[in-house]
Amino acid sequence: MFKDGLATEGQCLYNIIKTNSNEKVGLLWYSIIPEINSAYLYHILIDYGTKTIEMLQDNLRERGVNSIGLSVFGKNDGAYRLYKKMGYSNTRISMEKTL
Repeated sequence: MFKDGLATEGQCLYNIIKTNSNEKVGLLWYSIIPEINSAYLYHILIDYGTKTIEMLQDNLRERGVNSIGLSVFGKNDGAYRLYKKMGYSNTRISMEKTL
């Protein structure tokens, strides 16, 4: 996904910094898909998830992006609850069977 390292066009990777202390509190990785005017959230690792997602949504909305998609691992109940609380809905289901 990062064929040109951090300079890869379309890939957005940010450290999340707490404003009042300059402490790194997380990481955000997403891309914008111009062909469908949408964004895809690949990874968020954060102590302040709700606020960061709200800021990302506001930024994307200002840039004219109409939607944002993401994936949640099935056993990540905390992330699933967070996204549901923020108005995200299920659009796909991935299934797996351990053999």
